[in-house]
Amino acid sequence: VPENWLKNINNEMKTDVDLLFGPVVFDGNKPFMSLEFLALIGSTMGMIEKGSFVMGNGANMVIRKSAFLQVSEKLEAISSPSGDDVFLLHEMVKRGGQIRTIPADSVVNTRPPRSVHEFVHQRIRWASKGRYYTSNSTLFVGLLVFSINVWLLFLLVLSVSNHQVWLLFLLLLAGKTFLDAVLVTSFG
Repeated sequence: VPENWLKNINNEMKTDVDLLFGPVVFDGNKPFMSLEFLALIGSTMGMIEKGSFVMGNGANMVIRKSAFLQVSEKLEAISSPSGDDVFLLHEMVKRGGQIRTIPADSVVNTRPPRSVHEFVHQRIRWASKGRYYTSNSTLFVGLLVFSINVWLLFLLVLSVSNHQVWLLFLLLLAGKTFLDAVLVTSFG
């Protein structure tokens, strides 16, 4: 954690906030994994800043004890091996809890997966908790992101044999990049 992490949290907890999420980055030299994770965290933080509480990362999360006690029974009933951070977020939203972000200079570093195999399994584990989601907005965003990525992959493969598809691929990629940039730049 950075030097002013506790100070920033303390300042935020003096307000009426119940749940805080902050940015997380991967340590080490894994450029693809780091970039993918940065986009995920950046869009997460941007959505929270815009009042869309779809996901959050527990590696840089703080909750007021009284708020946690209000939702703890509900969380214990969920039998997922992953996702306690996201389920906590969803329960806080249902209860009308105050959710905000920790200042951008409070970035927490964490270790990346050690291999591509571990990276893929982490993403599969993260995706597996989707069947427990009750938040329609989270289900919608997850389906939208999955669909766009499948279409991008499909169009990329198809463009090898059909060069006219390149334009459609590039337009979809540009649109996705623009939306990602809007979310990422919302936080900071």
